[in-house]
Amino acid sequence: MKFSSQLIATALAAFVLSACSESPVERNQAKNDFKYLNTPMLSQWQSAADAVPEFSSEFAIPDGNYSGETGRNVDIRPPLQLLELIPGVRIDHDPGIVTFWTVQPEYADNMWAIIKSQLQQNNGKVTEISDSQLDGDNVTWIVGDNEGEVQTSYHFSRIKSGSRIGIRIEITKLTDDLDLPSRDTLLDRYTVAMSNLITVTYDAQLREKAQREAERLGQHIVFTMGTDRSGLPVVIARAMFDITWHRMPILLEQFGFEVTDKSQSQGTMTVQYRRPDDNVWQSLGVEPLDLERGKYTLLFGDLGNRTSINVTGPTEGKLLTEAQLQALVPVLTAVSGAENK
Repeated sequence: MKFSSQLIATALAAFVLSACSESPVERNQAKNDFKYLNTPMLSQWQSAADAVPEFSSEFAIPDGNYSGETGRNVDIRPPLQLLELIPGVRIDHDPGIVTFWTVQPEYADNMWAIIKSQLQQNNGKVTEISDSQLDGDNVTWIVGDNEGEVQTSYHFSRIKSGSRIGIRIEITKLTDDLDLPSRDTLLDRYTVAMSNLITVTYDAQLREKAQREAERLGQHIVFTMGTDRSGLPVVIARAMFDITWHRMPILLEQFGFEVTDKSQSQGTMTVQYRRPDDNVWQSLGVEPLDLERGKYTLLFGDLGNRTSINVTGPTEGKLLTEAQLQALVPVLTAVSGAENK
């Protein structure tokens, strides 16, 4: 199972490497001055007989036995960050172990299918121990500019904890021909890399599904007013979460909003608003929005076949009033319908 350097760099952000370095090993190492390794051991401070010692906690060195690499053996690359892109899935991370947790059986089934598919499509050796356990061997990661390989083996298992279903990923073996330092760090790095590959594949499938569903529905979403579980007013999009999430940036940009950040797993979308020209409102046949210029945050909630949308404004992050949300409804409906003309 081979993963090209392009896949790792783009999909997993696994390596940020300098092109001018001579080898993958050197790209992972600090350079030049390692004189600190020759620092003598600390000794007890000796004060003069008539001196009154004063101490500050600002410079206290904590006691303890610390282990880790030193000098050129230190891997200076930042650790890989787990990608959390799947709504309804929480990730636990221990050294060398990553567990996806969900209460939705179909989510666990999809992740399990992705694991087997990815291993098989990339010539990995798959050993199914049972319905809930399998091993994946001969997983090869290309390091740098095809200058070396890291080969790993994984154990995948389905577990349960109460109403939660877990997919656990553990790295069981790692070999390489690069003599890279920090073995424990490498074990965790490639566990996270495999987890991110599963997450990215799952996210891509969700996006494709949402795109197909949006096209099937003619890309038209109906918006109305409603209330959330606490009775607060919200905008209701009569479409599933994935479809609404996929369509909203396109709709928002048509009347002055620009998406600057978003997190599908958290259901948040940050936007900047600048009032458009009057001819935009005239072409849509709606009243202009009475909103000040600035940053807004859209909060999305999954209601099954519908999606709730609330908005916080630029003034101390306060929620928009019911009247302001009510004014958004005809605008969103208009831009959604305008795409089909």
